[in-house]
Amino acid sequence: AFLEKLSLYSTGNLTDVSPLANVLTLEELDLSFCSPVEKGAGDLGRLPRLRVLNLKHTGVTDSCVVGLGTSRSLVKLDLSWCTNITDIAPVLGIATLEELNVPYCGEASSEKYDFSRLQNLRGLSLIKKNFEHEEHVSVFPSGLTKLNLYCAGRSNITLSFIKKMQTLVELKIYSDEKYINFDELPELAHLRTLSLWCCQLPCDVKPLSKCTTLVKLTLEWCKNSTDLLPLADMKSLEELHILFFKLPPGGVIGIPPLLRHLEVSYCNVTSESFKIPEYNVLECLDISFCRHLTNVSFIRKMKRLEKLLLDSVQNIEYGFECLDELPFLRHISTTRVFFPRCVYSTFREKGVTVVEDSD
Repeated sequence: AFLEKLSLYSTGNLTDVSPLANVLTLEELDLSFCSPVEKGAGDLGRLPRLRVLNLKHTGVTDSCVVGLGTSRSLVKLDLSWCTNITDIAPVLGIATLEELNVPYCGEASSEKYDFSRLQNLRGLSLIKKNFEHEEHVSVFPSGLTKLNLYCAGRSNITLSFIKKMQTLVELKIYSDEKYINFDELPELAHLRTLSLWCCQLPCDVKPLSKCTTLVKLTLEWCKNSTDLLPLADMKSLEELHILFFKLPPGGVIGIPPLLRHLEVSYCNVTSESFKIPEYNVLECLDISFCRHLTNVSFIRKMKRLEKLLLDSVQNIEYGFECLDELPFLRHISTTRVFFPRCVYSTFREKGVTVVEDSD
């Protein structure tokens, strides 16, 4: 037998991986979170079949990057949080690379790096500064489909430079509480997934409704109390995740007509915070850690609901009877939620699986 895949994830006493360079059949190697690793990783660039290499959170240095730069087979390389690296230029010569992750990797945010050299690159994660001008798009490959931006610097983020990246399918922005404008997003004709983390949202999220190709939207730790009712007009949206979000007084989360999966966790929502159309196709609802919720009767309208997650919403007192009106409900996950006995008996009769965790 030939060893093709090897995971040494979080192996605490591993410092030298040079012996692995003799395993010529290796195709995938995971050394992530092996923080003591400092030696031998550069030798892995000689492996003729190595396609996937994960060095996230390791102690590798610039000499490793030089060695990896000789690879003729690497397709996916993760150097995230390799803080001992100061120069990633050598890996920009790996012509086979399709995915490269270098956030929090030494000086990878420097303007001197031209990622457009990697013509086969489809996925890129990095820290970058100064995104105010369209010319910054020139540093990215023309065929990029997945971009994760960790935005550094003090300036706000205008997405005018992104509108030229017409091949983008997935976009994630981590902005450290800087303001972000949505006006340019509708020009991305193939964008299906948008994730915003720790962004300052505009007062009006209505421009998102013009993103007619979006299927999945995530808003996590986003600042500004913003009404999310306009999300109801996102006709293509099937999956919505809202975490650590504060609605303004009277604010509402709009439910689009094709939405199947809704997660609203660690939010200040109440039973009045959901604008649910009479016709909806919601199949999974996660309202975990929403401790302002006392009534779940709003779920009554979700006639197609199959899965319900109620972890750590222990203040719920009303509306349990509405769960009996959901013909397709098959799974409930709870922590610190106490259903009335009559509800439990109904669940058993209907074949609903209730998973309870005492925390």
